Amino acid sequence: SGVDRHRPDEGDPRRDPPRPAAVLEIAHRHPLIRQEPAGALPLGRITIGDSAIVHVPPDSATSRHMSAHIFRQYDIRGVADRDLSDELTRDLGRALGTFLSRLGGTRIAIGRDCRLSSPRLHGALTEGLLETGLTLVDIGVSPTPLMYFTVFDRDLDGGVQITGSHNPPQYNGLKMVLGGTTLSGPDIQELRKRIESGTFTEGSGKVNTA
Repeated sequence: SGVDRHRPDEGDPRRDPPRPAAVLEIAHRHPLIRQEPAGALPLGRITIGDSAIVHVPPDSATSRHMSAHIFRQYDIRGVADRDLSDELTRDLGRALGTFLSRLGGTRIAIGRDCRLSSPRLHGALTEGLLETGLTLVDIGVSPTPLMYFTVFDRDLDGGVQITGSHNPPQYNGLKMVLGGTTLSGPDIQELRKRIESGTFTEGSGKVNTA
C-alpha cells in the first residue's frame, strides 16, 4: 500500500534507553587502537591511523526524534519531510561511513533519484559521509542500477542511492551496498544503534564526480 506503519516490536528510541558508550568495548576488541583522553568517557576519542572514532552524547536531538520504523529489512525509507531531517540524514551518512570504514573500506558511490527531496538529502548525506574520511564518487541523478554498476565497475567498497523506489512522491530513503552485498536486516539496525550511541569515525573525505 506504500504506507509505513510502526510495529511495537521494532522498538522506539524515544522510549528505549540509549545504548551505552562503545569506546571501551571497541578498545578491548582491537588492542592496536589507542584511546586518547578527552575528559569524561562519553566524549572520549580513539584513533586508528589518521582517523578517529568519536563518541558524542546519545541524548542528541537526532536520537530523540529518530523513528525506528524507517529502518526496514532492505532499505531505510520514510516520508522525507517528516522522517528524514537534515540532522538525521547527516548522521545516517556518519553511521554508514563508520560501518564501511570499520570494514576497511575507503571509497563509496553516491547517487540520487529525481524526487524533490533528493537534493536536500544528498547534501546532508554527503556531509556525513565526508566527516568519516571516505572518498565519494558522486554519480548525480541516476537510477539505482547505475549505482550498483558503478560500485562493481570501479571496484569501489560500497554505494548508496537516495531513492523512494516505487513509493509515493513524499517518500524517500536509502538503498545501500557494502563489499558487493546489499545492506539488510541486522546491518541496517546496526546503523540505527550507532546513531543512538553517537559513536562515529572521524576523518576528512573528498568528492570525485563520475
